[in-house]
Amino acid sequence: MNYALRFPLDIQCFGEGGEPTPTEPPTPSPVPGIDYEQLATVISKRTTGTEDKVLQGYFKSQGLSQEQANEAMTQYKTTQATKQQEALQSQQNIIKENAELKARIQKSQIDAKIAELATTLGVQQDKLPFLNKLVDSSNAAKEDGTLNDENIKASIETVLKTFPDFKSSSQSGGFQQIGGNGNQGSGGNAIDDALDSAFGIKRK
Repeated sequence: MNYALRFPLDIQCFGEGGEPTPTEPPTPSPVPGIDYEQLATVISKRTTGTEDKVLQGYFKSQGLSQEQANEAMTQYKTTQATKQQEALQSQQNIIKENAELKARIQKSQIDAKIAELATTLGVQQDKLPFLNKLVDSSNAAKEDGTLNDENIKASIETVLKTFPDFKSSSQSGGFQQIGGNGNQGSGGNAIDDALDSAFGIKRK
């Protein structure tokens, strides 16, 4: 028995693939603003595939054309490279500043120790600035950063062998002139003048 079809059928709709005849693709919308921070997060979470594939997939999901995606990819890579360079530079600056701060602190500690040990050796207070400049402090600290008192004392004694007048008269076996200006004779004045001139120190 033949049955007439009441409604015409679109045979092509039931063909292989079951898809209707493709239509013209919609015109791409303008390039949206790309959130590069979010994109970096997406990249970091992917464990498979290349970075370019992930980028292409992300830009496609944003509705970008191939040309727009290529441009956005270039901008992303440039931005990431700049951020990495800035982060590296910032890290290097922090390391440098920490090293400089550590060196200043250690120098201050060495200066204080030189003054302490020099005083016990009878060095005059007004000679400490000169002594501090002459003492070799290259071996003043141990590998762990603590001070090596023995090395510092030995360096002070080496300077005092060359400049015994750094010590007070009671320590050096000399005598203090009585009366006058209270200096250690003309020899003491000559040494003071020479040191003042060498280190650029002006006395009042």
